[in-house]
Amino acid sequence: MPTFCSKPINGEHFHEMIGTLKPFVLTSHENGYKMKSQEVSSGELLDIPETVSIVKTGYRHIRSISLYSEENIWTSGYIEKQTIQFDDKGKPLYSGNSATKHIAENKNHDICVADCGASTVVVVDLNGKLRFIYSGYALESNTNHFLPSGIATDSQSRILTADSNNHCIHILDKDGLFLHFIKNIKSPHGLCVDKLDQIYVANYLTGTVKIVKYLKDIT
Repeated sequence: MPTFCSKPINGEHFHEMIGTLKPFVLTSHENGYKMKSQEVSSGELLDIPETVSIVKTGYRHIRSISLYSEENIWTSGYIEKQTIQFDDKGKPLYSGNSATKHIAENKNHDICVADCGASTVVVVDLNGKLRFIYSGYALESNTNHFLPSGIATDSQSRILTADSNNHCIHILDKDGLFLHFIKNIKSPHGLCVDKLDQIYVANYLTGTVKIVKYLKDIT
């Protein structure tokens, strides 16, 4: 019978194969990313979110994004700790395997899944019990159907989900109540939030990453 023996992964070689984003640092170089220091946020939503920067990654299509630090390492293999598939009545929580799912763990340990196949965001608690299902919120009367294509959470346990059909990001509280839109975000897919609660948005069509500030600074 064939056997498989894993080998140590060379981090530099792995990054060359799949690509990574460089850390964002203060610089004045022509090809660098010039970013000013940010104040600590108050946790209150801005009425009109602000674009901080747009970064060209050099890739044609990107579907996901995550922040890289020295504490994060690449590894192979996994250990299954829990399987969440059904609600208390035995009905499937998610669409079939052919549809892409995006997942994030909230600060309160809820598991949040953006299921584009079902056009829903499904949130369960740490034990896999269904808390709520979010099916979108009409941006305007001519809004297209909700298509969640990315998800992230922030320090206040808010849930942010990309809606690639309507070119926006929905912001929910931890209990699924709609709070706000971040509008005019073309083809958003992968999302992640940094320590300053700025959101990084991967644009699938252009291969760029837009950094958006959506919270007020402490005054």
